This record gives sequence, C-alpha cells and structure tokens, in this order.
Amino acid sequence: MKIRMEGSSVRLRLRRTEVAQIGAGERLVEKVVFPDGVWTYSLVPEDGVQELSARMTTQGVDIILPAKLAASWAHSEQVGFENWVGLPGGSQLHLLVEKDFVCLDRDLESQKDHYPNPKADVQGC
Repeated sequence: MKIRMEGSSVRLRLRRTEVAQIGAGERLVEKVVFPDGVWTYSLVPEDGVQELSARMTTQGVDIILPAKLAASWAHSEQVGFENWVGLPGGSQLHLLVEKDFVCLDRDLESQKDHYPNPKADVQGC
C-alpha cells in the first residue's frame, strides 16, 4: 500500500493482494521508521461506517472504509473510492483509495501484483 499526501489530501494505492485482504475484512498497516519514532498509516474496513473517512491515531492515521464496500470492491472493476470530509472552518479533507495500476514506463517484472493498466495496448501490462 502506497500513500501520497499533499495539503489536505490523502491518497492510498493498493496492489491486488492488498485489495483481496481488505475485501476479506483485514486491516492493512504500513509503517515508516524514523530515527526518533514510527509513523503508521492504515486502511481499516469497518462495519457501520457509511463513507470513506479518516481518524488520527497517536502514531499516524487510519483511513476508514465501509466493510460492505470493501468486500464488494475486491471482486469488481471499480477503481476506488473518494470522499471529501468537512473540517472545522469550512475546509475539506480529500480522501482517495484506489487500485494500483502498472506504470507503463517501469519494469513490469517488479509490478506483478499491480492491476493491468487500462491504457496499455498489451493484456497483462
């Protein structure tokens, strides 16, 4: 699982096996180790949640995905989920969780667990 953050925007990209894990109800956790501590980010399928949301933890951030959506996503062609979460003062947090596609300008061997790129001319690329 990869994370990209810019301003008030968080984007997670998941490989095939990670989407399968989320679809099975498993939490995904990644950590970044710094000299003075560990920062974590996770994608958490949760029952009773209606939309993509986020919460701060003592060591990082959890992105919350409704468990019902996670289960169906694993077996669909849907690329991902997006939500804008209202923040105090009228600003918004942009959340995006999506399947990770093969990068066409990189080594294909190292991307076997990625989804085929819809812009590729060759099946499986």
